[in-house]
Amino acid sequence: MGCNAMVSQQENIRNAVQTIVLVDDEFYFRQAMKRYLSEAGREYRLVGEAKNGKMGLELIRRLRPDIVLMDINMPIMDGLEAVQMLFEEKISSKVILLTGYSEFEYAHKAIRFGVFDYLLKPIDKQDLIKCLDQVVAQIESEKQNRELQIKYYSASFRVKEHFVNKIFSARKETDWIEVERMAEEILGQSQSFSSLAFLINIYADEENTFYFFAVSNILTELFEQKGIQCFTSNDNTGLCAVVSAKMTIEELETTVHEVHREFLDFIQQMIDHPILISVGTARERLRDLEISVQEVCTVQKFMCMYRKSGICTNAQLNVNEERTGGFFSSLYPQFVLFIRTNNVPAMEALVKEFFLKMEENEVWPEIVLQSARDMVSCAYDVLQSSGGQKAAGESESAAFLLPWKFEEGSIEWIQEKVLRYVTEVMRAVSERTTRRKSSLAENVARYIEKNYHCYDLSLMELSAAFGMSKTILCQQFKETFKMTIGEYILQFRMIRAKKMLEEGYCNVTYVAEKCGYEDAGYFSKCFKKYFGVSPKDYCETGSDNR
Repeated sequence: MGCNAMVSQQENIRNAVQTIVLVDDEFYFRQAMKRYLSEAGREYRLVGEAKNGKMGLELIRRLRPDIVLMDINMPIMDGLEAVQMLFEEKISSKVILLTGYSEFEYAHKAIRFGVFDYLLKPIDKQDLIKCLDQVVAQIESEKQNRELQIKYYSASFRVKEHFVNKIFSARKETDWIEVERMAEEILGQSQSFSSLAFLINIYADEENTFYFFAVSNILTELFEQKGIQCFTSNDNTGLCAVVSAKMTIEELETTVHEVHREFLDFIQQMIDHPILISVGTARERLRDLEISVQEVCTVQKFMCMYRKSGICTNAQLNVNEERTGGFFSSLYPQFVLFIRTNNVPAMEALVKEFFLKMEENEVWPEIVLQSARDMVSCAYDVLQSSGGQKAAGESESAAFLLPWKFEEGSIEWIQEKVLRYVTEVMRAVSERTTRRKSSLAENVARYIEKNYHCYDLSLMELSAAFGMSKTILCQQFKETFKMTIGEYILQFRMIRAKKMLEEGYCNVTYVAEKCGYEDAGYFSKCFKKYFGVSPKDYCETGSDNR
């Protein structure tokens, strides 16, 4: 230990407050010991005293002092018996026995119970202080060792976690150079080791962090029993693991399978959730673990898509590629029709049938994800082509700006996301269609109000002006105003004629002309039918009524 370290440790000893319990049946001896401690000039604090071993044991259990000064020969329970019980109960207080010459053999035997030292009575003050200082130095050393062990364990765990993360994310040559350097310099690996990668998923709705912590500890212990190093990393969605051993790849794969079976049998008694272990093939070179990781990810994607559990390797998948394509193309026209006509029940039934067919055929996860993207993209295209005015706040919704990018998950989760998105799109399309119809009808009404005085204002003219068939134009106008276009023209002309008569224009021919009627007689007939009185009579008697 260097000079600076020794000075620092001595400083810590001087500054530390050490608690002491004194156990002795002689009253005057206890008084003398208390005086010695008060005169020591250091931070020794007497927190309790007892006159027999039984009382002392209860006091020590309650106060947990740093140091115990214990006499051997006491009534009720002697010091040796009390020390033995402290040892069995794993109470970490440092014990200094106080004994006479005749009890020396007993004191010597107590060393096996973890007694730090013993002092012969009568106690010399300097011997006591010297012994206490040695105890404090021991306490400080043990404390530093514990802190170093904690730091080392923490650092070691983080290094191993980084090692695993690097293997699972390595894509470039420089990544594998770093992996090999870590394996050789930090983890004691060499090229003679065979390695294998695997992933563990727990199908639980709640947070998985606690489960993965337990899984990591159990796996590490089981593999160590087989002479295999196990390194893990948890990202809360799965537990990534790499195992290495000085075995052939066949021996490693066989042993790993045995451990996985033992692990599942044990862990299922603790965790009441399905567990999936996706396993890659063993590799002789660490760099070739890239292939093992790719196999693991392929297995995991497929198994998680269909919520399968147990142990699975890439060779066990045996997926028929011929079954994986051509599902959505045949359903596309129906899908678009249901969205455009706002037929939500039919759309939901079609989507569910589509996903059920994919699940029954266990299609490749990439096909499921691509099909989901195709469906939301199709819905998005219909939304874009629907045009019209956007609803308030619709433009703020990121869901409608671009189709969703689906993350990997179970097929049920993906189906739910598709249904939710398409349903929202259909609602938006329906609202836009309604607003577009309403907007068209309002534009037609404004056109009528501007041109009501024209003799040739007709449905044919309106159809040509708005570039729409007379049937659709009439239908959308009636849906908005609850009357036909002809009824609206008549209503507006009659209201305008009535207003002119009220304003003093009593020339019926003039009023008829200004309201779009070439024939004054036909105008009078329409006016009387609408208001129950002729224009002439309304003009003559209307002022009195008004």
